[in-house]
Amino acid sequence: TIGVRTGYNYFPDQENPKSYFLGATVSPYKSYRWYWQAELYYNYMEGSSSSRTDPVLKQVSPPIVLANGTVLDVAYVQEEKSQKIVRNIAEVVPISLRYSLNNYIGFGFGPQFSVALEETSENSTTTRYFQPIFNDPNPPRQGDEVARNSKTEKTKTNAFEKMQTNVFADVTFGFSRIGPSLGVRYMWSFENDFSHWQFYAIWKF
Repeated sequence: TIGVRTGYNYFPDQENPKSYFLGATVSPYKSYRWYWQAELYYNYMEGSSSSRTDPVLKQVSPPIVLANGTVLDVAYVQEEKSQKIVRNIAEVVPISLRYSLNNYIGFGFGPQFSVALEETSENSTTTRYFQPIFNDPNPPRQGDEVARNSKTEKTKTNAFEKMQTNVFADVTFGFSRIGPSLGVRYMWSFENDFSHWQFYAIWKF
């Protein structure tokens, strides 16, 4: 029996994740009760994160020269960092063990191996400089932004440089032998922050 499987991955420990997959399954014809199943599918994953520091008064080098000729050798400095990672992944379940409780409910568990076909990371840093306002005897206050520097770095990982191992358990609701079903799968990962849930639909022909 050949099946088509597609769905969405939810990563509770990651910020702003997006992950979708599409693939195929193979199992004995009109499989029922205990049976094996193999899977192969493509997974697109996109994640992003950002952080911002509080402005801190510090010396700047070289000094900042304002339009009016004022030279600032101290300023309030704030850093903003963002990261975006895009992964194209091939995922393989060489064999899993499944059990049909009845014609409409099934369970399964097994290992899954993920190999990165391509991974691109984009890291951006923006440094903002704010003019300090001195007003003795009070400490200086943060004024307007007077300068800004931005830089972006991109890195790319070649295919098959990264491999990840997961173990899963799931439950399906629908037609056990032939036809459509909906499923929920929990993937436990040996890598931090990559354990996740899968919500999927499958149709066996």
